[in-house]
Amino acid sequence: MITSPGIELTPAEQERQLQLQMSARSPDLMRFTGGLWWSLLPASSLAGHSVGVSGEWPDHYRHAGASMAQTVARVSRPNPLLRSVGAFDLTLLVGAILPLAVITLTFDVAAADREQGRWGLVRAHASSLPRLIISRCFVRVGALALLVIVLTASSVLILPTGQWDAAAVGNVLIWGAWLSAYMAFWATLAILSNALPLSASGAGLLLLLSWFITVIAVPTVVERVINRSERMSQQSELLAFEADVRRQSELEADEVWAEFREQHPEIQLDQESPQQEQLLRDMALSEVIRSRVRTRTEAYFRRFLNRDDVLDRLQLLTPLLAWRTAADQCAGTSLRHYVEFAQQTAAFHEEFLSCFEPMSLDGRELSLSDIQNIPQFDARQLQRRLHLPPLLLSAVSLATWIAACGFMARWCFRRNANQ
Repeated sequence: MITSPGIELTPAEQERQLQLQMSARSPDLMRFTGGLWWSLLPASSLAGHSVGVSGEWPDHYRHAGASMAQTVARVSRPNPLLRSVGAFDLTLLVGAILPLAVITLTFDVAAADREQGRWGLVRAHASSLPRLIISRCFVRVGALALLVIVLTASSVLILPTGQWDAAAVGNVLIWGAWLSAYMAFWATLAILSNALPLSASGAGLLLLLSWFITVIAVPTVVERVINRSERMSQQSELLAFEADVRRQSELEADEVWAEFREQHPEIQLDQESPQQEQLLRDMALSEVIRSRVRTRTEAYFRRFLNRDDVLDRLQLLTPLLAWRTAADQCAGTSLRHYVEFAQQTAAFHEEFLSCFEPMSLDGRELSLSDIQNIPQFDARQLQRRLHLPPLLLSAVSLATWIAACGFMARWCFRRNANQ
C-alpha cells in the first residue's frame, strides 16, 4: 500500500492505485500520480480543544503532482467542537468564560460580610484577615480550575480509548499547569479587589472592567495592529502566483528546453520516439516552475513565523495572550507547528519528484524494486513538539501579572491594617 496510514481512498482512487501498481512502468507516468500520496500529521489529543489560527490547522497534505503550491495547500478536518456549537472551543472557554465564573464566585468575599453585618464577628474569629480572604479566593478558584482540568483530562486521556494515553499525558499536564497559572492570576486579582475598601458592587465592577480590558480590549487592539503590520498570506495568493509562473514559463518553453539540453548533454533523444522529447520538455518546465515558486513559498512561510514572533513579544500585554500561546503549543496548533509541517511536507514533495527524474533522464523503466522504494512520508517524525521559547515567555507573562497583583494586594492589606 503506497498511501500513508490513516487515509481512506475513494473507490475511484483505489482502482487508480491498483492500475498504477499493476501496469505503471514509466517513471514519467509515476511522476504524475502524486494524488495518491499524503503527508499526515499525527493526531493530537488536545488539538480538538484548541481552534488555533482560525481553525485552519492542517491534519494532512495531499501531494498534487509537480505543484508545490497545491502540495502545501491547507486541508482541515472539521473540529467537532466548532461543528457542534459554532465558534466555541476550550481555549475560548478558559480564556474568556472561566474568568467571569471566577468574578461571580469571588467579587463579594469580603464585602458580603461587611454589608450583612458579619464583619466584626469575622474579624474577631479570623487569625489573619488577609489570610482569610486569600484562602477563600484560592479555594473557590482552585475548585473551579480542578474541575475543568479533570473533565478535560478525562475527555482527552480516558474516554476516547478507555485507557491512559502515555503520549498525551505530558501535554495535558503542561496544559493543566498553565491553566492553573491563568486561574491564579484571576484569583490574585480577586484578592486585590477584596483588599480594597469597596462595596460588593464596586468590587464586581472593578473585576468586570479588568476582564473587559484584558480579555476583550487589549487582545482586539493587538490583533488589529498585527493584521495591519503582518498581513497573512492567503493560499489563493500562492496558487495564483504559481499559475502566473506557469503561464510565463510556457511562453519561454523553447528557451527552457535549450537550457535544459545544455545542462544535460548526456541525453540522447530517440528520433523515432517524439513522446520522449515531450516528456523531457515537461520535466524541464516543471523544474523551472518549482524553482521559481519555491522562493515565494519560503516567503509565504516566513510571514507565518514573523506573525508568531510578534505575538510572542506581545504576551506581556495581557495574560489572555499568554494563555492562548500555551494552549496552542500544547495542542500543536500554533503557526510554528504549521510551518514545520508545511516545510517537511514540501521537502518530501521534492524528494518524491526527484526520485523519478534520474530514471526519466536515463529513459529506463521502473523495476519492482524502484516501485517498492518510492519515498513515503514518515509521520512519526512529525510528532507535535513543544516550542520552549514561546511557552516560557507565556509563563513569564503569567508570573509577572500574578506578582504585580499580589504586591498591590499586599500593599492594600498593610495600608488597611495601619488605618
